[in-house]
Amino acid sequence: MKHQVLVYGTLRPFTNENIVRVPGQLYDLGSFPGIRLDNSSSTMVTCEVIEVTDEELERLDLYEGYRPTDPDNSLYIRRKLEWGPFIYEYNNPWDNLSEKPIIASGDWSAVSTRSMLHHFLEEA
Repeated sequence: MKHQVLVYGTLRPFTNENIVRVPGQLYDLGSFPGIRLDNSSSTMVTCEVIEVTDEELERLDLYEGYRPTDPDNSLYIRRKLEWGPFIYEYNNPWDNLSEKPIIASGDWSAVSTRSMLHHFLEEA
C-alpha cells in the first residue's frame, strides 16, 4: 500500500514539486526542524508530498522517533491529516519550544536545503 507523507525538513527533497502549506509553527531545533500544527495560525509551513510504501512508512517512524505503542514518549507523532496525508509533528515532552527559534517563513529551505531523503530510501 502507498501512503502520502508531508515532509518539511531533513527528508524534504527540495524539488519544489507537490508543495503544500499547512498552518502551524516551524521551529529550528538545530540540525532539524519541528512543526507544531495549529489551525488558527496565520503562519503556513511549506511541505512537500512524498509517497512511501508500508515498509518505508515503518522506517520513517523509526527515523522520526515515533513509537506507535508509546506516542507520549515519542520525539515525533505521526498524524493523519483530515485530507489524507500523514505528517510528523514534534512532540518531545522534555523540550521547551518557547526557547527555540521560530522559522518565520515557515520554510526549512531558509535554513538548509540538504535532504536526507535519498539516503533514507537507499537503506531499503
